[in-house]
Amino acid sequence: KMNSAEIITVAIVGALYFGGNFSQARNMLKSHHYISNMLSESRLNRRMHEIDVSVWQSIFQTIVYAFQQQEKNFEYLVDSMPIEVCMNVRSYRCKLLSGKEFIGFCKAKKKFYYGFKLHMITASNGRPIEFIITPASTADVTALKIMEASLPFGSIVYSDKAYTNYAFEDYMAEFEQIRLI
Repeated sequence: KMNSAEIITVAIVGALYFGGNFSQARNMLKSHHYISNMLSESRLNRRMHEIDVSVWQSIFQTIVYAFQQQEKNFEYLVDSMPIEVCMNVRSYRCKLLSGKEFIGFCKAKKKFYYGFKLHMITASNGRPIEFIITPASTADVTALKIMEASLPFGSIVYSDKAYTNYAFEDYMAEFEQIRLI
């Protein structure tokens, strides 16, 4: 009933205007007759997950490019957060993931968890620039090295202690002309 463009529209409207609540976005778009053949909530969720990751990444990159064209920002923030799939004590029953690399420790919550870690670079005003999702045991500085953020020369990236690596900081300052503070 709905094509992929309509599915993506519901996802973007939900993320922008309803704090990630796709059910509210779905109801609003249906009640205002923007999308007439709206799928049920569960079918819409399944169709969102069927869309290839490369499509979502290209949409994200387009949005980031539009943000970068609006203003020239030279200050960025980098940090990570846990994405808990299940509690660590239930990890042996988890059928989605398997392996010790998915066991991580969140210092802010002072607990172990089983899942992933989201690493994100944002502009100082909070707009996302780059993100990567890794297994929970991946160190923050390792994920920063993997990221392919195209920050302008002379940028400053603010981070916490988890990103302290003096050799990498020297490399960024010398070759990329980016200060990691």
